[in-house]
Order: sequence, then structure tokens, then C-alpha cells
Amino acid sequence: MSPPTLTIDRVREVVVPALRPFASRISLYGSVAPQEYDANSDVDVLVDLRPTSERPAIG
Repeated sequence: MSPPTLTIDRVREVVVPALRPFASRISLYGSVAPQEYDANSDVDVLVDLRPTSERPAIG
């Protein structure tokens, strides 16, 4: 059985909301940005973190 495919829509649906409390900006870039991706493309995510005092505690 092959692993599930992580699509750009899935990243927007799951990954971006999970990062939102920790990030001041989340950018998807590379081949996904102009929607020139295919099944073999990876997803590039740039995360600008909020200052430590503005992020929720982990753990």
C-alpha cells in the first residue's frame, strides 16, 4: 500500500491551520505557487515564526 498523497489542497486544509498560531506569515512556494505541480512535486512551505512571547506553549 502506498502512503497518502499530500496535495496542495490538503496542505492548505490541514498544515496551514496547524501552523497559524505559531506563524506571522505562511507562504507556499516553488512549483505549487503557480500551480505547475504534479504528483511527483514536493510542497515548499516558508514559515515566519511569531516572537516566542506571542506563540502558544508546546507540551
